[in-house]
Amino acid sequence: MMKLAPVLAALLLSACVTTMPVATNSIQCNPPEAQLAFKCAEPGKIPEGATFENLVDVMRADRQALRECGISLNALNETIRSCKQAIDQYNQKVDEANAAAKKN
Repeated sequence: MMKLAPVLAALLLSACVTTMPVATNSIQCNPPEAQLAFKCAEPGKIPEGATFENLVDVMRADRQALRECGISLNALNETIRSCKQAIDQYNQKVDEANAAAKKN
């Protein structure tokens, strides 16, 4: 009976301890490096003595650069939005696990 006493005591004490869930991995959001490195183009410079044709060419190039910049920024915004949503879902699950552990 003496040999069982420490084992029995350990079992009884372990039943009283509330275990808290441990988050093993933190969630990470790493947008693609190309998205982070993208820079919008500066407006084109209008050369001195430019003809109307030169001016139109610069304006067309600027409009195209603006389109590309908008597309890139929209993609980065969507990546960040998706990431935030995943983090919120993860945090909600952690909160639910913690609440369930407190009840026990």
